[in-house]
Amino acid sequence: HVEFNPAQEDGICDVDGEELYQRKDDTEEAVKKRLAIYHAETEPLVDAYSAQGLAVMINGTQSVEAVHNDIISVLQ
Repeated sequence: HVEFNPAQEDGICDVDGEELYQRKDDTEEAVKKRLAIYHAETEPLVDAYSAQGLAVMINGTQSVEAVHNDIISVLQ
């Protein structure tokens, strides 16, 4: 992240040494637009499926392995 975890060398990836760049749609305005679309179009679906018992919530802030294990548990 440009502000919270900047590269050691400006413009160069710490992992693979490739050039770093910011996507054109990686702006505050674009994120606000995507969130507005989510709240208007996706969130109602989540609520509707949850009300029918057809949605399962998985904590995506866990480690990748924990999220994977939770998904596998639900699918079994």
